[in-house]
Amino acid sequence: MSNLITQKFSIRQTARACGIGRTTLQRLTDCGLIKPAEIGENNYHYYITKNIYDINTIKLLSECGFTRKELSTLDMSDSTMASFAEELQDKINILTFAMENLRDASLRNPEEAFRVIKLPKFLCYSEEVPEAHGFFQMSKYVEKALSEAVSRGLQTNRYYPPFTEIDQSEFMSGNADTHFKLRVMIPLEGKASGSGIVTAPGVTALSVTYKYHPGTSLVYFTLAKNELNVRGLSPKGDPRIEALFNPFVNDENSQDNIALRLSIPI
Repeated sequence: MSNLITQKFSIRQTARACGIGRTTLQRLTDCGLIKPAEIGENNYHYYITKNIYDINTIKLLSECGFTRKELSTLDMSDSTMASFAEELQDKINILTFAMENLRDASLRNPEEAFRVIKLPKFLCYSEEVPEAHGFFQMSKYVEKALSEAVSRGLQTNRYYPPFTEIDQSEFMSGNADTHFKLRVMIPLEGKASGSGIVTAPGVTALSVTYKYHPGTSLVYFTLAKNELNVRGLSPKGDPRIEALFNPFVNDENSQDNIALRLSIPI
């Protein structure tokens, strides 16, 4: 083993082996994430196999969403590795959330569309709405609440869209043509306080996602209540309606691009 010679590679060879450009490798070196094995004449950099492992690890973590600043703090201490693992799990949860939304929106058989999901806890800016009739009237109230949140300097949540909460008793006794009492909720990131700031609790919910067309909400509201009965469940909170894609547009010509999710806490 002692007779083995550690081979050194040029910047071109190393970049090609890792599937990155020479400029990218130079940036990784300049910021200190990669330390070349040797710097020769004319400041020429040479790398070894360990560098290739390191570069590929950085690529993997970068694709998982970690920034160079975050990667610069990476070491093998238990606390650092545990912290990175938790951050990575959070990113996995977000990607899973988006993937499941896309999958659910593609289902056409209502019997396949219902599933039990976990809704997270987060801060929201909230506005009460006396009543609203139909999706596009709801969307106008959401737009108003979102505008107010922006005016207050609040940071909106980049993962979870605005949603409305329907009065539970009205939902169970009425249908999609009823003028429901609503609460508009704008999910936030970071800290916030003051009037209108509330916490949306994390809940388990019976959920169904469907492509919006006039009249479909009536169908799925009814199907959801039937599904609750079949499963022997009862609501334990106000149902939520979210627009997952092309959210809460006011242009009725765009309604074919909207997917709604109805979630009933159980």
